[in-house]
Amino acid sequence: MAPTEQASTKQDILAHLLRRGQATAQELAAQLHITPQAIRRHLKDLEQEGLIQYVTQSGGMGRPQHLYTLSRKGRAQFPHRYGEFAVDLLTTLHQTLGQEAVGRILAQQWQAKAEAYRQAMGEGDLETRIQRLVQLRRSEGYMAEFQVIPQGFLVTEHICAIAQVAENFPRVCKHELELFATALPDCTVERVQWLVNGQHQCAYLIRPKKLAALIPQPRQLGDIAPEFQLQQDMGNGGGGLSTGSDDDVEGDGFGGKQRPNSGPFGRQQGHSGG
Repeated sequence: MAPTEQASTKQDILAHLLRRGQATAQELAAQLHITPQAIRRHLKDLEQEGLIQYVTQSGGMGRPQHLYTLSRKGRAQFPHRYGEFAVDLLTTLHQTLGQEAVGRILAQQWQAKAEAYRQAMGEGDLETRIQRLVQLRRSEGYMAEFQVIPQGFLVTEHICAIAQVAENFPRVCKHELELFATALPDCTVERVQWLVNGQHQCAYLIRPKKLAALIPQPRQLGDIAPEFQLQQDMGNGGGGLSTGSDDDVEGDGFGGKQRPNSGPFGRQQGHSGG
């Protein structure tokens, strides 16, 4: 295999792990249509480069399998449009104006953005509007996609354009959730995965309000979409719907440290006035 082909295959592996969070060598080989022997060589190279990591998954009578995920260095291989400037600016504003003033500024900014989203998404059925929402997110540097599921729609963002800001000021994630709820006033919006909590993506369950009133909340992410059920979440210790909210942040949410969720799932819900 030529060097350029090897590089392309390795990039395909990284992109697949970014989208799906984790995979075995067999799953990657089937997805990328190459032999298991070849995929293992690529995985060994990527592991040596520090771009991927794995945990050993045992089950049944067969041999234990390695479950691969991206490392922090691996995530950094993908383009993003955030930097330290926004964090430094917010820190300076917080120190100069205080928490309450910065909170008002952020709320006004996100409200204006929500209205812009709502206008850009326009009229139409819900699936059409969500498709436009995903396109807007992609244009801003998010690696976003959506799928139709029995409970409604699942919007997933594999790369967060404001990840560095969110890590330092997790309260902005609350405004982002409210942005979605304002842009989709006829829906409930719930964050069911959260990068800030150490999970591999942010995911949002969007349901028409009429449907949300009829269908009970799923107990775990696998009840929403089975392919998103994590065998073992590398950052969260495994299991359920751990998402985080303002209540899960020590201090004021501006540069405060994150602590584990107090509730069983830590589900965060957006509310709109529509």
